[in-house]
Amino acid sequence: MKFAFPKPRTRKTALTRDAAAPSRRGGYLHYISKPDRIGKIQPTPPPAAVRPRKRPTRNAARDFHMANVKRLLISLAAMGLVLGGMYQFAKRAAAPRRRPPPPSRPAPAAPAVDADLLQDALRVGSTREPVGKGELIRAAVDLVDEGKQLEAQDMQEEALGKYLMAARLWPLVPDAMRLAGRIHLARGEHDRAVEALQAAIEQEPDRLDIRTELGEAFLAMGRVQPAHETLRAVLERSPNHIPAYLPFARSLVHRGRTTEARLLVRRYVEEQPDDPQGYYQLAMIEAGLGNLDAALAGLQTAMTLDPGNGTFFLEAAAAASLLSRFDLSLEYLREAEQRENPLEVFMTLRKSAFDRLRDTEAGRAYDAELMQRARDYQEARLMQ
Repeated sequence: MKFAFPKPRTRKTALTRDAAAPSRRGGYLHYISKPDRIGKIQPTPPPAAVRPRKRPTRNAARDFHMANVKRLLISLAAMGLVLGGMYQFAKRAAAPRRRPPPPSRPAPAAPAVDADLLQDALRVGSTREPVGKGELIRAAVDLVDEGKQLEAQDMQEEALGKYLMAARLWPLVPDAMRLAGRIHLARGEHDRAVEALQAAIEQEPDRLDIRTELGEAFLAMGRVQPAHETLRAVLERSPNHIPAYLPFARSLVHRGRTTEARLLVRRYVEEQPDDPQGYYQLAMIEAGLGNLDAALAGLQTAMTLDPGNGTFFLEAAAAASLLSRFDLSLEYLREAEQRENPLEVFMTLRKSAFDRLRDTEAGRAYDAELMQRARDYQEARLMQ
């Protein structure tokens, strides 16, 4: 057997392949383009020589890893920007929307008052000269003082006219609309009282006494909810504002919170022991809870402090009748008749609290006498 060494293989490059014999792919014919329209064959030059690949250096692995680290850092930065934007968007969506602040109310300008109105207010001669701000303020203050004097003399109608004229002269005069609203409330004109007191609050929004009177006006109208909210806001701002205790207690009674109302009225009585209205309201709450003895004691204290109030005697007569103290009940009814008209006392006697009193012999006799006096009183009113 003949042994032969293998021939060494030489590495062929692109240049040696091109310079060698034609390959299976067509050799030189591979570089010949297709015939053109004329039929000539256009030889195409061979492509440029391919540059040999560079050999990997020692730092190739480090450069590769550094490139991957750069790509990772760029990806993390982009992801952080996306997450930050999503967080800010969610934060804004969850935060409550801030309402724009209300526009500042400009200071009220001086009212336009003609000379005739000022003439009536000041009782001076006719003048057509421009009216100054100082004259308006002085005239309005004088009108308020006159209204207070008339109100002290029980001249409600004249006092109300003074207050309204003062408010027309200078709307910012203190207490003009408040005093007018109080007169409207005393006369049973609840809608006008609310309007006047709301106008007074617009002029002096920090006056708690005006807000308290507004709550009382709402209660007189039967609007328990706005009265409760108004008075609660007053006590939240100033828990020691004593004048708001009684009206707020009445609003609590209307809402069925009688126990809280009793505690509040007791605190009022401790602070104002000389006010009969505190004892009267405490007696009404005790009567509502079934404590007739405590109610009668409170009414007796109120009658002692204000002996001219016929309502106290009528309520005390009802409590005494429910306690079967009929002689005391008749005594209080006769006292009430001296302070109230017979018709009102007779209408009170027809209520259910006096059913047992009317069944007694003394009660029937008094009922007949009172009926005749009430009839005479009504006929006298009709004759007028």
